[in-house]
Amino acid sequence: MVVIAIIGILIALLLPAVQAARASARRMACSNNMKQVSLAVHNHHDAQKKLPYGFRNCWSGNWSTSLFPYIEQTAVAANYKYNEPYDGVSTNKALLQGLELSVYRCPSDAKLKAWYNNFPLHNVVACLGREYVYRTDNIPPGSRPNAIRDGSSNESRYGAFFSACSWGHIGSATTIPTSWPEPKIQTFSSIKDGVSNTVAFSETIQGQGGTDLRGFIWMGETCFFNTSIPPNTTVPDHSQFNTTNLSAKHPLTGLYNGRLLRSAARSYHVNGINAGLGDGAVKFVSNSIDTAIWAAVGGCDDRESLNLP
Repeated sequence: MVVIAIIGILIALLLPAVQAARASARRMACSNNMKQVSLAVHNHHDAQKKLPYGFRNCWSGNWSTSLFPYIEQTAVAANYKYNEPYDGVSTNKALLQGLELSVYRCPSDAKLKAWYNNFPLHNVVACLGREYVYRTDNIPPGSRPNAIRDGSSNESRYGAFFSACSWGHIGSATTIPTSWPEPKIQTFSSIKDGVSNTVAFSETIQGQGGTDLRGFIWMGETCFFNTSIPPNTTVPDHSQFNTTNLSAKHPLTGLYNGRLLRSAARSYHVNGINAGLGDGAVKFVSNSIDTAIWAAVGGCDDRESLNLP
């Protein structure tokens, strides 16, 4: 009995250490995946002489699909229709349905399915900037049509690589007019704050069901995060859909005032998230990071060249 009791005590002491080691291994695997995505961005820049854009509209290409040729998905890239109108998305839907890519996944999260035709969910998202994203189709006529704006309705400080469509549509268009330019395009040289001071990628959690589409990275509205709120905050994300709060730890609400989209960096790692910088480095960022620093590293040209701790 004494021996059994001692063994029980040793197991109880050992179990937290084993769990911590497993969590550390999952965090490292997630960091390695983000490193691969960052390297894919650099390969894209070498080949295309520009960085991938954030998104054009709901289904017609975003940063995650632009990187297909550089993450060993050349067959998918060859068949994806990057300029397909929103009302003709059957090709892209069929191509992406069931496509699960480990490089876009975090092993600390579950493998769930989105509500929409059983599309797999992922975890890597791109930084669109330090402010909010508005549904600009609801903004009164005469307003400037850029999709990313700050709380005062001025143009926000864009993210390094992943600015939204320069005409401001976020999923509401039924066709893509030929007159539309590409979304805002940048190069490494246009990142005025410096690539080592600017966040390019981080994590999101996979949606909790219903209309929680976080992690549905093929779609424009759910392929990004912004640094207006800190990592893993209890402040709710804002979705374009009416939704119920399905997660106390990672809350989600519907659009604010009919327009505001907002999404924090989120993960199931202990006390923080992985973040990929523009120079390809990956850092673990604490949930308690100074909010001013976190906001600053989300913008690429806001004259606040602050480093992540």
